[in-house]
Amino acid sequence: GDTILFDTALNGIPLPISGDQVDMSKGVIVIGNGHENTILDGGQSTRILRIYGNATAEISGITFRHGYTTDNVGAVYSEGQLRIEHCLFTANEATGTASYFSHNGGAIFIAGGSFTGDHLVITGNAGRIGGGFACGDGTSVLNHCTIAGNMATLAGGGMSRYPGGNLTMNNSVVWGNYAAFGGFGVNSQIYGSYSGTGNLTKNVSFVQEVYAPDAPILGGDYQLTLSEPGVNSGNNDLVTDTVDFLGEPRILNGVVDPGAYERTGCGLEHYNLYVDISAP
Repeated sequence: GDTILFDTALNGIPLPISGDQVDMSKGVIVIGNGHENTILDGGQSTRILRIYGNATAEISGITFRHGYTTDNVGAVYSEGQLRIEHCLFTANEATGTASYFSHNGGAIFIAGGSFTGDHLVITGNAGRIGGGFACGDGTSVLNHCTIAGNMATLAGGGMSRYPGGNLTMNNSVVWGNYAAFGGFGVNSQIYGSYSGTGNLTKNVSFVQEVYAPDAPILGGDYQLTLSEPGVNSGNNDLVTDTVDFLGEPRILNGVVDPGAYERTGCGLEHYNLYVDISAP
């Protein structure tokens, strides 16, 4: 298949997706320069990407933002074999009221095939069912993902899983999402039955959250705070990469953190440190 790279001269410049979505119907590898540098922007007027059933795609190091559709999913629609890692999905939207089973997944909708999401941050997106992520069919595996600050106009503020969808989540955080039917409650985070082992239902404390009912919206810092009880509560046997979403080492202080970020434990990431060089 083909490999797509991005010129470093475009780092930090939003790349507009104008007109129709980008279609992928064959094998392709797309390598961005990191989510802060490679930014695909739907301009709040078009879905960003569609993966067809005969395609195999691997995508990394990209921000998908401002994707929009009046059908299913604002950013990425997939029926193929898809792997996405170290990407940010924010301020995407699927809107409308035409059908109960449409307008799913503000950011990602898996309509078939297989999907693996690794170290994804999905925040500030809006959809009808599944504000951030929707598993409609096929098999989906989410490793070290943070799904927070998303909004659903019906159910599943964070995500949804339909009966035909096979969903596995490892070392991930789904919290602070909002659904019109259910508000911010635990049952508003995931639509569709989901069970497993080692699940925590404690309140999650992030460094800075967006207000989910305002989605689609940019912003937020979804690192866990140092006082967060979920820090060092992941499963080391399920770690899939040596670095986190920011490229920082994984498994500090003996036990991995859930979600896309690993806390360093020093507590200085969000504070200014002033040194008086004249002091004795």
